Amino acid sequence: MKYVERQVKPAKKKWKRVITRVLIILLIILLLPPIIVSIPFVQTTIVGYISDKFSEQLQTTIKIESVNISFFNRVRLNGIYIEDLNRDTLMFVSRLDAA
Repeated sequence: MKYVERQVKPAKKKWKRVITRVLIILLIILLLPPIIVSIPFVQTTIVGYISDKFSEQLQTTIKIESVNISFFNRVRLNGIYIEDLNRDTLMFVSRLDAA
């Protein structure tokens, strides 16, 4: 019967790998959301969801066609439409820029 010798990896190498993997996962968790939120389609989807919730709570129509947020310097909202409680146009703005 042959005995196969197993090489035991030192504990230090094992801990290095564990710490490296944890750091990589933390970096992904911290960096991925800002990258995803910087995509205009995602921004518009989020703002559409929020405006729908406001519409339900206020029992009126609030719509925003598109949003483009450039972090640290600019916000652009396109097609803002808000009705009052009598279903009359309270505000319509084709484009709103804020810096």
